[in-house]
Amino acid sequence: RGNHLAAGDGVLDLGSMLTFAREHGCRVVLEIKTADALSRSVSWVRAWAAESRNSV
Repeated sequence: RGNHLAAGDGVLDLGSMLTFAREHGCRVVLEIKTADALSRSVSWVRAWAAESRNSV
């Protein structure tokens, strides 16, 4: 698999990384190559944010 995949498509545990960033007041930059991958990434991050708010 290549670099700059849509959020959730790669092997990284992105949810854990975003949780860490949130807990430590860090900003996050996601590099996405295509418009389609960007759209899917926005959907994934929004779903993660909604789920993480509900699990607190």
